[in-house]
Amino acid sequence: MSQVIAEQRIKAAGAEIVETSMPGLQSLIDLTTDIVQLHDVRTALARYLKTYGTGLTLDDVVAQASADIQETFRNYVMPGAPNFVSAASYAAARDIHLPALRRLYQDYFGRTGVAAVVFPATMIAAPPIGEDASVIIQGRKVRFDTAIARNISPGSTAGIPGLVLPAGLTSAGLPVGIEFDAPAAADRPLLALGASLERALGSIPPPNI
Repeated sequence: MSQVIAEQRIKAAGAEIVETSMPGLQSLIDLTTDIVQLHDVRTALARYLKTYGTGLTLDDVVAQASADIQETFRNYVMPGAPNFVSAASYAAARDIHLPALRRLYQDYFGRTGVAAVVFPATMIAAPPIGEDASVIIQGRKVRFDTAIARNISPGSTAGIPGLVLPAGLTSAGLPVGIEFDAPAAADRPLLALGASLERALGSIPPPNI
């Protein structure tokens, strides 16, 4: 069952789906998501390791990470990295752009009255192991991390509740997911909606592996 069929089943269950847009969303994501993540991971991960008595330092964890993660930390995260997030950039993301992103969602939900935003959780189905550098989408090469994270980044960055449900399988038998993002603090209504949607989507077979 593709995401198109999933949408048809949701409609058949009584849901109304309205196509809309959120002007300015991408620019706010560009100004917040990576900057906040790359800045906060260094302090948050170190604090986590200490709080839970792991006996590991941040350097210990990075040393055990995969080559691509180590490269990211060398280039963006650790002090002295060539693309280290400056204090000014972080302050602007935290104090200006992130509040603007949250207001954008607040205004959107208030204006439309929708219970949730629905969209494909990722730009691609689950790829085979090893195809994690880049993928081809409609004839265009796209970075793997972009294909996986682009759709979920706005809601995650804004801190609104989100729920991902299995939407079915592609013709190749690979799983796809569908996400529902709700207004801030609407966690319980979203979970109730998700329970209804799960029944509407019906039983989904396991991936063809």
